[in-house]
Amino acid sequence: MKLAHWQHPKRPSVARIYINGIPGLGRETKAYFERSGRAKIGVNLLVTNDDFYDDVLEALFEAGILESEAEMDSLTLDAVLARQGASAIPPTSGRPKAAVAPSGSGPAYRAQEVAALDPHSIPVPDPVLIRIDHREPPALFEALADIPNVQVERCELPMADIEINERFVIERKSCRSGSGGRSDFESSVIDDSKRLFFQSEKMRLAEDCVPVVILEGEPHLFQQSMTPAQVDGAISFLVTVQRLNVIVTHSVEHTAYLLVKLATHDRSGLGYVPPLRGKKPSHPKDQLAFVLEGLPGMSGSLAKRLAAHYDTIGQICNATDSELLSIEGIGPKRLEGIRKVLG
Repeated sequence: MKLAHWQHPKRPSVARIYINGIPGLGRETKAYFERSGRAKIGVNLLVTNDDFYDDVLEALFEAGILESEAEMDSLTLDAVLARQGASAIPPTSGRPKAAVAPSGSGPAYRAQEVAALDPHSIPVPDPVLIRIDHREPPALFEALADIPNVQVERCELPMADIEINERFVIERKSCRSGSGGRSDFESSVIDDSKRLFFQSEKMRLAEDCVPVVILEGEPHLFQQSMTPAQVDGAISFLVTVQRLNVIVTHSVEHTAYLLVKLATHDRSGLGYVPPLRGKKPSHPKDQLAFVLEGLPGMSGSLAKRLAAHYDTIGQICNATDSELLSIEGIGPKRLEGIRKVLG
């Protein structure tokens, strides 16, 4: 997905953000954000074909441009652009043009995008609680300060470094080299104490909690005494033997962003229902096959054969058993499953 900023050549107050690259939308259908009236805050999503509005909305959720539909009331056009670093795309005037990928879209550019992630930009509809051990770096507390509906407690935790909603317990390990040369992650693995594995064992045995290990920084690049294979071995042990969730972040600030995401999703969910399947077709026969494929025991090839015989779901519902059984691949058991769903 790419975003393109368009500015009216003679009316500076008229601006749009065109959404390009949504599969199945077609060239004839345009989707864009525009300001909500004259207010400085608030945007509207417009789709020239109303039938595709929900598809565009789902694509925006999946791309991380929006967290929820209601969020648009508190966004600006610049904030929408910043969600994917698209502000690097210069505004155009006159006839809208397709967005051009900003230069430097490789790892270095992605690192800049990660650095720009701001936990304050995440809508938090319901109150969440993040408890952090007092020995954690001040930068983590600073990044989480003054976020609406986010309560941060500085305390001494008996286990792990961070707790979220009294349900997630998180051990945070920095993978950047410390003053002694080794990173906190590396020292916790190869020192005689084997501190990480002792901590992970306590987390694994804790009841009614979700144990997580956050590796902050690229774990394979900054270790002095561990080879990449040994790093993979440690991660594999945590995941397969200890049954822990392992997440990699890029910095303390990125960790703060992730903590707010985890807390919000745990308390309020995603804010939308994820689609059960991917790209939806545009041709009527393909649309019918797409729907039929969701029936019990229905493969893609059988759905297409069935769609070749009928034009609508109604025709299939009204077909006799003998007519449906005459189609290759439909037997009595599969027919029974189809009837149970279609009625």
